[in-house]
Amino acid sequence: MGKEIKAIVFDIGGVLCKTDWNPIKKEMMKKYNFSIFLYSDYPKKFQNRFRDINIGRISFKKVIKELSGFEEIDEIVNDYKKSFIKHQKINRELFSLIK
Repeated sequence: MGKEIKAIVFDIGGVLCKTDWNPIKKEMMKKYNFSIFLYSDYPKKFQNRFRDINIGRISFKKVIKELSGFEEIDEIVNDYKKSFIKHQKINRELFSLIK
């Protein structure tokens, strides 16, 4: 017989992993001169983009293109992803509960 499912975890951010956003912002500002803090660093139009990304109304790449003003954004998106992964802290206590 297969393994029994004991729990389903829905993670909408900050449950399985915590993100340290400040170093990500600093890295993006230093290299590309734009912030990834949509709520605090941009007018209301961009503040709503975070919600739009989360509900699938707009792609992450389209928002990066709008924020940066660059046409070619693959390098920016890749650097963002690397920085995002680098600044994750795994919630080991929660993982130990679900193993």
